[in-house]
Amino acid sequence: MKPDEARTVYDGKLIDVTLERWSDREREIVEHPGAVAIVAVDRDQHVWLVRQLREAVRAKLVELPAGTCEHGEEPLQAAKRELREECGLIGGVWRELSAFWTTPGFCRERMHVYLAEDVEPGEAEPEDDEELEMIRWRVDELETRLEEIEDAKTLAGLLLYLRQRSGASSYSMGTRCSSSRPQAREAHSRTRTTYVRVRASSRSTTSGVRPSCC
Repeated sequence: MKPDEARTVYDGKLIDVTLERWSDREREIVEHPGAVAIVAVDRDQHVWLVRQLREAVRAKLVELPAGTCEHGEEPLQAAKRELREECGLIGGVWRELSAFWTTPGFCRERMHVYLAEDVEPGEAEPEDDEELEMIRWRVDELETRLEEIEDAKTLAGLLLYLRQRSGASSYSMGTRCSSSRPQAREAHSRTRTTYVRVRASSRSTTSGVRPSCC
């Protein structure tokens, strides 16, 4: 689908604005080069986030590490660059969780969300105008802290991560139960089975304090 007419009415450093005519309707469209966000999980099972000032909403928000794709840059390449620059995190095992339009009512921004597991500390290289505070949340407390998030991409990224963790756990349990079903039936005929829920011991973390690696 294409508009009947389109012309640029604003040419900015980061975004442009296009005025489009669709039959008898006019639409102002923000042109955006695309962006990335990263759910970064270290080997201690902590998710890394940043707190930064967002002038548009007059507040400091807790967000996933994220940024804009540079000209000609692939999303995965941009995600690895942004994670290194903002948090100093490198390495890890990467895969894309999802890609979506952030605000399709007026903006052509395509967001790619990646999961990076087992990342390692390196040296951060933030932009001159960035003031970032590093935050680490334990993976096992993410679900209870979602209400603290006011940023859409961060909510989407964390929910996608929690869903895939839940799916992986269910698949693993299903595989184990299926493979052991004959033995389980035999054991059940001899003795009563007791199920115990074990809570993993939590590691200490310093929320809201910049780690020494960043």
